Amino acid sequence: MPVLSKFAEHLLDACAWPLADVFWPFNAAGESSALALACASRYRAISIEAERLAFRSTVVASTSPEFVAVFDVLCKAAPLRL
Repeated sequence: MPVLSKFAEHLLDACAWPLADVFWPFNAAGESSALALACASRYRAISIEAERLAFRSTVVASTSPEFVAVFDVLCKAAPLRL
């Protein structure tokens, strides 16, 4: 995972920053794809479907439609990767 994705995970997990507070600086810097990778990784780590849906709802509410589209593609493509 790229360094910026790891940094995004650190902000979301260890620092407990809200997704919206992480999204806007990453988006302004043109690095929203790094955050999308971190979010997709977090989504895949959730084993309960209801919690996955709740996390996706947070992604939708806290980011942009373009980010959600990338997030959805990464989440759907993940099972195809080895």
